[in-house]
Amino acid sequence: MKSLSKEEKDIILDFYFRCGSQERIDRARDLIASDKRAAELFSKLQETLDPLGHVREEPCPDELAEITVARLKLAASAERTREQVEIEQTEPAAVGSAGRRWWSNITDVAAVAAIVLAVISLGIPSLNRIRQASWEKACQANLAGVGVGLKSYAQDSNGSAPCFGNAAGQNPWWKIGEQTERKNSNTQPVWVLVKKGYVDPENLICPARKEHEPVDVSKQQMAELVDFPARKNLSYSFAFMCEKGAQKALRKQFVLFGDLNPIFESVLQKDPRSGQYIFREVVLNDDLQRAMSRSHGGRGQNLLFGDISVSFNRDRKVNGDDIYTVQGVTDYSGTEVPKSADDIFLAP
Repeated sequence: MKSLSKEEKDIILDFYFRCGSQERIDRARDLIASDKRAAELFSKLQETLDPLGHVREEPCPDELAEITVARLKLAASAERTREQVEIEQTEPAAVGSAGRRWWSNITDVAAVAAIVLAVISLGIPSLNRIRQASWEKACQANLAGVGVGLKSYAQDSNGSAPCFGNAAGQNPWWKIGEQTERKNSNTQPVWVLVKKGYVDPENLICPARKEHEPVDVSKQQMAELVDFPARKNLSYSFAFMCEKGAQKALRKQFVLFGDLNPIFESVLQKDPRSGQYIFREVVLNDDLQRAMSRSHGGRGQNLLFGDISVSFNRDRKVNGDDIYTVQGVTDYSGTEVPKSADDIFLAP
């Protein structure tokens, strides 16, 4: 197989770092969607550079000033302790040498203990932030992988995406795991991507969701399934795609996938007898309308767009449209569908 030319590699690099003209960006998108080698190069760039934070700048921590002041105080305290120990070691002993050594050791231990406690109190929040930032980046890489798979599927299917047929909102979209031919879940089209090998099941798990795990079934079982076996097998919510709406979504800056919809995490309840989830009808209130996805501590959500770009959004609205609700709908029973092809609604 012929390798990518230098110009093609440069185009993909420009696309990764979000630089270059619009024409080059468009060429890169087309190249990644149509050429397996280009898709692999883009994926390797994400895998290698995303952990270093080269894709997008992380926002400055809200507590940066407090952390800096605390660390300065810690450094000053450590310096004062060192000076005090030096003074004590040079002063004439007022007691026996054994007694002085014992007291000096106690002083040293107390000083070290205080420093250790201060380091722990400052270090744990910092480590938590580092871990959360790492999860956000890994989540972005997973969504980008899903996007490449979806583009490849569309390329092989005359530009169409797998479709969830819920005409006039007659079928439920939340019954994940019900293995019937009837359309019962908006996750069934995504299962097609997994079943046909376009998407790795691990890419559908956000690392921040420790309760989730990728699908692990035999090839024979996978061939028989029409949906994910269980809700725990995926960490994302998906746009409703069908016919013209799906093709439009794949061509424009339209949100395709995102971190789990916080509204329906709250209303789906597990029946203790059957083990199946039941949908508790919900009326939107202020809290539900403000809630961010739980995947990243309520700080925001990662979103995959139709151009394969991924971003962490601290707002639920994209171009004024709430991605977690249907336009103009406040009461939900689990059968609602978008009002138009421009109405983004990620579910379940």
